[in-house]
Amino acid sequence: MKKAPLLPGLRSAGRMWRASKPLWARRRRWSRWCAAMAPASGRRRLWIELNGHCHTGRLFSAVVPAWREAPTIGATVASLSRIPWIDEEVAVDDGSDDDTAREALRAGARVVRLGRRRGKGSALQAGIEAAASPYVLLCDADLGPSAGGLFPLCEAVRAGEADLVIGWLPDGRGAGLGLVRRLAAAGVRRLGGRALSAPLSGQRAAPRSWATALVAGPPCGFGVEVRMDVRALRWGLRVLEVPIRVGHRRTGWSREGVLHRAQQFLDVARTLGDLRLESPDEGPRK
Repeated sequence: MKKAPLLPGLRSAGRMWRASKPLWARRRRWSRWCAAMAPASGRRRLWIELNGHCHTGRLFSAVVPAWREAPTIGATVASLSRIPWIDEEVAVDDGSDDDTAREALRAGARVVRLGRRRGKGSALQAGIEAAASPYVLLCDADLGPSAGGLFPLCEAVRAGEADLVIGWLPDGRGAGLGLVRRLAAAGVRRLGGRALSAPLSGQRAAPRSWATALVAGPPCGFGVEVRMDVRALRWGLRVLEVPIRVGHRRTGWSREGVLHRAQQFLDVARTLGDLRLESPDEGPRK
């Protein structure tokens, strides 16, 4: 039997009652429409505001170490903000003498400033310590708009597929160059007992507790990824490499590019030497 329509007065009262409810308590269809119509930069925050009633808390903090990355860090942070489950972006200014910190702030990141340049390893330690979420996504600052391609890393960690997820480029771009890459691959295979396709990749995701333990130690500069690789394999963590599509800024064979590779080689070699002296039984076990 067809139900009788509500009286006009009751309909009006129902509309007034719904309008008096807080945003999060209104119909989910309305919240989805608002989130879809919002600008991309604020879509995630609007969704959280509209659905705060059922929001279970923060999931991922994106940690972005940066040194002299003013031209690209703004686009990187903006792209990370569009990834589902990322609730904050923590940019670590490693003593830059340009507008890196200002561009990160303008893009909506929370900035941690280091008084002087301490290296990538120390910048990651500071960023992970400042993160407020149970999971962290580590990201290089020069990815620019392509940083949104790191979504598969968050998805794999959130699904419980691995304890450390490493992003690698199938064509090999941005995974380290020449001698440095071969040195890192050989060291990780020898000390960790397993070969990795991208031992130098800076795009990673892990629970914050594990990330804190993996990067802990004396400053190691560009050797921080090798430290994470070897420790994770020694401690019995589940390490998963996931193909991603991102783009790095190419340094080429300029003076700065050559100096960067030389410093990277020295940092990786020194870190491998320290890991060789480190007992495999040190640190937490899975």
